[in-house]
Amino acid sequence: MTMQVVLGARDGVLMATDTKQAALFQSALRRDAERSALETGKVRVTQHGAEKVLFNESKTIAMACSGSDLLIEVGQEIVGSISNVWNGTIALIEELCSQKWKTIPTSERQTALSFGETVALIVDSKKQEALKILFEVEKARVVVFKRRDNQKFVLLGGDITNPAGMILERYAPEAPSTIDRLLSLAAHYILIGGVLNPAGVGGLAIYFSRNGTPFEEVPNEIIGFLVEESKRLDKRVRSSLLRPRVSFDSGGRVSLKPPKRDR
Repeated sequence: MTMQVVLGARDGVLMATDTKQAALFQSALRRDAERSALETGKVRVTQHGAEKVLFNESKTIAMACSGSDLLIEVGQEIVGSISNVWNGTIALIEELCSQKWKTIPTSERQTALSFGETVALIVDSKKQEALKILFEVEKARVVVFKRRDNQKFVLLGGDITNPAGMILERYAPEAPSTIDRLLSLAAHYILIGGVLNPAGVGGLAIYFSRNGTPFEEVPNEIIGFLVEESKRLDKRVRSSLLRPRVSFDSGGRVSLKPPKRDR
Protein backbone atom coordinates (compact mmCIF):
# COMPACT_ATOMS: atom_id res chain seq x y z
CA MET A 1 0.00 0.00 0.00
CA THR A 2 1.05 3.62 -0.42
CA MET A 3 -0.44 7.10 -0.23
CA GLN A 4 -0.08 9.76 -2.88
CA VAL A 5 -1.76 13.07 -3.61
CA VAL A 6 -1.57 15.63 -6.40
CA LEU A 7 -2.71 19.16 -5.50
CA GLY A 8 -3.28 21.83 -8.10
CA ALA A 9 -1.96 25.23 -7.04
CA ARG A 10 -2.45 28.74 -8.37
CA ASP A 11 1.23 28.84 -9.33
CA GLY A 12 1.75 25.21 -10.37
CA VAL A 13 1.27 21.72 -9.03
CA LEU A 14 2.69 19.54 -6.26
CA MET A 15 2.84 15.78 -5.73
CA ALA A 16 3.33 14.18 -2.31
CA THR A 17 3.95 10.51 -1.62
CA ASP A 18 5.02 8.24 1.17
CA THR A 19 8.32 6.49 0.54
CA LYS A 20 7.76 3.04 1.97
CA GLN A 21 8.79 0.33 -0.47
CA ALA A 22 6.33 -1.00 -3.00
CA ALA A 23 4.91 -4.53 -2.81
CA LEU A 24 7.80 -6.84 -3.72
CA PHE A 25 6.38 -9.43 -6.07
CA GLN A 26 9.62 -9.82 -7.99
CA SER A 27 12.18 -9.56 -5.18
CA ALA A 28 13.29 -13.17 -5.66
CA LEU A 29 14.47 -12.26 -9.15
CA ARG A 30 16.69 -9.39 -8.04
CA ARG A 31 20.35 -9.42 -7.08
CA ASP A 32 21.06 -10.23 -3.45
CA ALA A 33 22.19 -6.69 -2.58
CA GLU A 34 19.06 -5.18 -4.09
CA ARG A 35 16.81 -7.72 -2.37
CA SER A 36 18.44 -6.91 0.96
CA ALA A 37 17.80 -3.18 0.48
CA LEU A 38 14.18 -3.81 -0.43
CA GLU A 39 13.44 -6.21 2.38
CA THR A 40 14.90 -4.04 5.13
CA GLY A 41 12.20 -1.44 4.49
CA LYS A 42 14.32 1.58 3.65
CA VAL A 43 12.12 4.61 3.26
CA ARG A 44 13.92 7.47 1.50
CA VAL A 45 13.37 7.95 -2.20
CA THR A 46 17.10 7.90 -2.80
CA GLN A 47 17.22 4.28 -1.63
CA HIS A 48 16.49 1.36 -3.92
CA GLY A 49 12.94 0.10 -3.68
CA ALA A 50 11.28 3.36 -2.66
CA GLU A 51 11.41 5.33 -5.91
CA LYS A 52 7.67 5.61 -6.43
CA VAL A 53 7.84 8.89 -8.36
CA LEU A 54 9.36 8.76 -11.85
CA PHE A 55 10.11 11.55 -14.33
CA ASN A 56 10.68 12.02 -18.02
CA GLU A 57 14.11 13.24 -19.15
CA SER A 58 13.22 16.93 -18.87
CA LYS A 59 11.46 16.41 -15.50
CA THR A 60 8.32 18.14 -16.79
CA ILE A 61 6.21 15.00 -16.35
CA ALA A 62 5.92 13.17 -13.04
CA MET A 63 4.43 9.71 -12.48
CA ALA A 64 3.57 8.39 -9.02
CA CYS A 65 3.26 4.59 -8.82
CA SER A 66 1.13 2.72 -6.30
CA GLY A 67 0.69 -1.01 -5.86
CA SER A 68 3.31 -3.43 -7.11
CA ASP A 69 6.97 -2.81 -7.89
CA LEU A 70 6.10 -4.18 -11.34
CA LEU A 71 4.66 -0.78 -12.24
CA ILE A 72 7.87 0.95 -11.19
CA GLU A 73 9.68 -1.47 -13.49
CA VAL A 74 7.78 -0.35 -16.61
CA GLY A 75 6.91 3.14 -15.38
CA GLN A 76 10.04 4.81 -16.70
CA GLU A 77 9.17 3.75 -20.25
CA ILE A 78 5.61 5.00 -19.80
CA VAL A 79 6.55 8.41 -18.39
CA GLY A 80 9.24 8.83 -21.03
CA SER A 81 6.83 8.18 -23.92
CA ILE A 82 3.48 9.52 -22.77
CA SER A 83 4.05 13.05 -24.07
CA ASN A 84 3.91 11.60 -27.60
CA VAL A 85 0.26 10.53 -27.16
CA TRP A 86 -1.08 12.84 -24.43
CA ASN A 87 -2.62 15.26 -26.95
CA GLY A 88 -4.32 12.41 -28.81
CA THR A 89 -7.25 10.26 -27.80
CA ILE A 90 -7.58 8.40 -24.52
CA ALA A 91 -7.36 5.20 -26.56
CA LEU A 92 -3.79 6.07 -27.60
CA ILE A 93 -2.74 6.65 -23.98
CA GLU A 94 -4.38 3.38 -22.93
CA GLU A 95 -2.64 1.53 -25.76
CA LEU A 96 0.78 2.86 -24.73
CA CYS A 97 0.30 1.98 -21.04
CA SER A 98 -1.16 -1.44 -21.88
CA GLN A 99 1.75 -2.32 -24.18
CA LYS A 100 4.36 -1.44 -21.56
CA TRP A 101 2.42 -3.23 -18.79
CA LYS A 102 2.09 -6.40 -20.86
CA THR A 103 5.85 -6.76 -21.16
CA ILE A 104 5.55 -8.23 -17.64
CA PRO A 105 4.58 -11.95 -17.66
CA THR A 106 0.85 -12.54 -17.20
CA SER A 107 1.28 -14.65 -14.07
CA GLU A 108 3.21 -11.85 -12.35
CA ARG A 109 0.60 -9.26 -13.31
CA GLN A 110 -2.13 -11.50 -11.92
CA THR A 111 -0.26 -11.99 -8.66
CA ALA A 112 0.36 -8.28 -8.24
CA LEU A 113 -3.27 -7.34 -8.87
CA SER A 114 -4.54 -10.00 -6.45
CA PHE A 115 -3.08 -7.87 -3.64
CA GLY A 116 -4.90 -4.70 -4.66
CA GLU A 117 -5.00 -1.92 -7.21
CA THR A 118 -1.98 -0.94 -9.29
CA VAL A 119 -2.40 2.71 -10.23
CA ALA A 120 -0.32 5.56 -11.64
CA LEU A 121 -0.94 9.31 -11.28
CA ILE A 122 0.67 11.26 -14.13
CA VAL A 123 1.02 15.04 -14.17
CA ASP A 124 2.51 17.27 -16.87
CA SER A 125 3.71 20.58 -15.43
CA LYS A 126 2.56 22.40 -18.55
CA LYS A 127 -0.94 20.91 -18.84
CA GLN A 128 -4.15 21.78 -17.00
CA GLU A 129 -5.04 18.13 -16.49
CA ALA A 130 -3.73 14.98 -14.89
CA LEU A 131 -4.14 11.29 -15.70
CA LYS A 132 -5.03 8.40 -13.45
CA ILE A 133 -4.05 5.06 -14.98
CA LEU A 134 -5.66 1.92 -13.56
CA PHE A 135 -3.88 -1.27 -14.57
CA GLU A 136 -5.77 -4.53 -15.08
CA VAL A 137 -4.37 -7.91 -16.08
CA GLU A 138 -4.61 -7.35 -19.84
CA LYS A 139 -4.99 -3.60 -20.21
CA ALA A 140 -4.74 -0.15 -18.67
CA ARG A 141 -7.67 2.24 -18.23
CA VAL A 142 -7.22 6.01 -18.26
CA VAL A 143 -9.26 8.62 -16.40
CA VAL A 144 -8.60 12.30 -17.18
CA PHE A 145 -8.93 14.89 -14.40
CA LYS A 146 -9.13 18.56 -15.41
CA ARG A 147 -7.31 21.22 -13.41
CA ARG A 148 -9.10 24.57 -13.28
CA ASP A 149 -7.97 27.92 -11.94
CA ASN A 150 -11.16 28.54 -9.97
CA GLN A 151 -11.66 25.28 -8.04
CA LYS A 152 -9.59 22.95 -5.91
CA PHE A 153 -7.84 20.02 -7.56
CA VAL A 154 -7.16 16.93 -5.46
CA LEU A 155 -6.15 13.61 -7.04
CA LEU A 156 -5.43 10.59 -4.85
CA GLY A 157 -3.57 7.33 -5.36
CA GLY A 158 -2.83 4.32 -3.16
CA ASP A 159 -4.70 4.08 0.13
CA ILE A 160 -7.54 6.39 -0.92
CA THR A 161 -9.85 5.06 1.83
CA ASN A 162 -7.40 6.04 4.57
CA PRO A 163 -9.23 8.18 7.19
CA ALA A 164 -6.55 10.84 6.76
CA GLY A 165 -8.49 11.85 3.66
CA MET A 166 -10.66 13.90 6.01
CA ILE A 167 -7.78 16.38 6.23
CA LEU A 168 -8.01 17.14 2.52
CA GLU A 169 -11.80 17.15 2.47
CA ARG A 170 -12.00 19.58 5.38
CA TYR A 171 -9.01 21.87 4.85
CA ALA A 172 -8.13 21.99 1.15
CA PRO A 173 -9.11 25.51 -0.02
CA GLU A 174 -12.06 25.76 -2.38
CA ALA A 175 -10.00 27.81 -4.85
CA PRO A 176 -6.39 26.85 -5.60
CA SER A 177 -3.85 28.38 -3.25
CA THR A 178 -0.10 28.74 -3.80
CA ILE A 179 2.36 25.87 -3.54
CA ASP A 180 3.99 27.25 -0.41
CA ARG A 181 0.62 27.31 1.35
CA LEU A 182 -0.25 23.75 0.32
CA LEU A 183 2.99 22.07 1.41
CA SER A 184 1.98 21.54 5.04
CA LEU A 185 -1.47 20.29 4.04
CA ALA A 186 -0.04 17.66 1.67
CA ALA A 187 2.61 16.62 4.18
CA HIS A 188 0.16 16.29 7.07
CA TYR A 189 -2.16 14.13 4.93
CA ILE A 190 0.61 11.67 4.05
CA LEU A 191 2.12 11.61 7.55
CA ILE A 192 -1.17 11.10 9.41
CA GLY A 193 -1.99 8.42 6.85
CA GLY A 194 1.17 6.67 7.99
CA VAL A 195 0.11 6.98 11.63
CA LEU A 196 -3.26 5.41 10.81
CA ASN A 197 -1.82 2.70 8.55
CA PRO A 198 1.80 2.17 9.64
CA ALA A 199 1.98 -1.28 8.07
CA GLY A 200 1.45 0.12 4.59
CA VAL A 201 2.43 3.78 4.64
CA GLY A 202 5.61 5.49 5.84
CA GLY A 203 7.95 8.36 5.06
CA LEU A 204 7.40 11.49 2.98
CA ALA A 205 8.61 13.00 -0.28
CA ILE A 206 7.19 16.03 -2.07
CA TYR A 207 7.80 17.32 -5.60
CA PHE A 208 6.57 20.55 -7.17
CA SER A 209 6.57 22.49 -10.41
CA ARG A 210 6.05 26.25 -10.40
CA ASN A 211 4.52 27.82 -13.51
CA GLY A 212 5.44 24.97 -15.84
CA THR A 213 9.08 24.62 -14.80
CA PRO A 214 10.69 21.17 -14.31
CA PHE A 215 9.73 19.33 -11.14
CA GLU A 216 11.91 19.82 -8.09
CA GLU A 217 12.10 17.76 -4.92
CA VAL A 218 11.52 19.46 -1.57
CA PRO A 219 14.90 19.24 0.23
CA ASN A 220 15.46 16.89 3.16
CA GLU A 221 15.78 19.70 5.70
CA ILE A 222 12.35 21.06 4.76
CA ILE A 223 10.87 17.56 4.81
CA GLY A 224 12.29 17.18 8.32
CA PHE A 225 10.65 20.45 9.37
CA LEU A 226 7.29 19.38 7.88
CA VAL A 227 7.48 16.05 9.74
CA GLU A 228 8.07 17.79 13.08
CA GLU A 229 5.40 20.39 12.31
CA SER A 230 2.89 17.61 11.61
CA LYS A 231 3.73 15.94 14.92
CA ARG A 232 3.26 19.23 16.81
CA LEU A 233 -0.04 19.91 15.07
CA ASP A 234 -1.33 16.43 15.84
CA LYS A 235 -0.34 16.83 19.48
CA ARG A 236 -2.03 20.25 19.76
CA VAL A 237 -5.27 18.99 18.23
CA ARG A 238 -5.34 15.99 20.57
CA SER A 239 -4.61 18.15 23.61
CA SER A 240 -7.29 20.67 22.66
CA LEU A 241 -9.97 18.06 22.03
CA LEU A 242 -9.30 16.30 25.35
CA ARG A 243 -9.13 19.48 27.43
CA PRO A 244 -12.04 19.53 29.94
CA ARG A 245 -14.58 22.21 29.05
CA VAL A 246 -17.03 21.75 31.92
CA SER A 247 -16.91 21.17 35.67
CA PHE A 248 -19.30 19.46 38.06
CA ASP A 249 -20.15 20.68 41.53
CA SER A 250 -21.04 18.47 44.50
CA GLY A 251 -24.65 18.43 43.42
CA GLY A 252 -23.83 17.16 39.96
CA ARG A 253 -24.60 20.46 38.26
CA VAL A 254 -22.49 21.22 35.23
CA SER A 255 -20.94 24.54 34.33
CA LEU A 256 -18.48 25.80 31.72
CA LYS A 257 -14.85 26.18 32.70
CA PRO A 258 -13.16 29.41 31.67
CA PRO A 259 -10.97 28.81 28.61
CA LYS A 260 -7.22 28.50 29.14
CA ARG A 261 -4.81 30.32 26.93
CA ASP A 262 -2.49 28.12 24.87
CA ARG A 263 1.13 28.79 25.74
